[in-house]
Amino acid sequence: MKLIRIKKYYPNVSFPAVINVKTSNLDDFLSYFAVNDEYSQIHKQRFMHSFSFLKQYLDREDYSKILVLGDMGRRSAFIYALKYFYQDKVIDITNFDVRSKRYPFRNETYSIIICMEIIEHLADIKKDYMLGSGFYGTGINNMLSECRRILRPDGILFITIPNVNAYNNIYNLLNFEHPFLYKLHQREFSFNDIREFIEKNKLKITQFQCLNCWDWSKLAKHQIEKIKDFIKDIGLSNENRNDDMFFIIQKDLNAKNK
Repeated sequence: MKLIRIKKYYPNVSFPAVINVKTSNLDDFLSYFAVNDEYSQIHKQRFMHSFSFLKQYLDREDYSKILVLGDMGRRSAFIYALKYFYQDKVIDITNFDVRSKRYPFRNETYSIIICMEIIEHLADIKKDYMLGSGFYGTGINNMLSECRRILRPDGILFITIPNVNAYNNIYNLLNFEHPFLYKLHQREFSFNDIREFIEKNKLKITQFQCLNCWDWSKLAKHQIEKIKDFIKDIGLSNENRNDDMFFIIQKDLNAKNK
């Protein structure tokens, strides 16, 4: 495995210019960053799950062009790992507002678009505030519409996002705290919320899983069990109550005929 010269891609980061580690093990590679970078440490488990979801697509030779949404990705250990383990891929990272009406890319450019922990940060487009108070999801719809346009017909959009229906959020609400996983998020969403956005933009979910990613959960095991019992007792489902949602999404090529 070759060393990767990080400064070539990330001129403003504090990591070493060259990663002095040779490994074929993803866990070891991510641990290298987690030692000195709090963000990489907190998100390491999510990065591991994300690579597991994406591996079958990243390993495809015909999936050569990747777009990562969100400038935050430039300092993410996930991106370093992507560059390190898939040096044959063209990997672009956006440096503009992903709510934009028109991205500077041609139609059907990318095989893989990665949108990790972005949607919960997207506010409505400012000019849409005239619609009145409330949240309309205009920024999210613009992003998904553009993703569809620049995605290859057989390509995939990968989304991860906190789950507003998670046990942690329920605990926060019952404990008189803000229910969000991270209260500075613009908005957190349920599976049904995301499915509605996806279908509105002529996309479809082809794979979904709800997983625990955060080691700093406030809940002890016995507390989770009590919340599970409460949910069951009031006739609701305990399905998909972990803290982060993972989606593989593709174009719905039949949507125009619906």
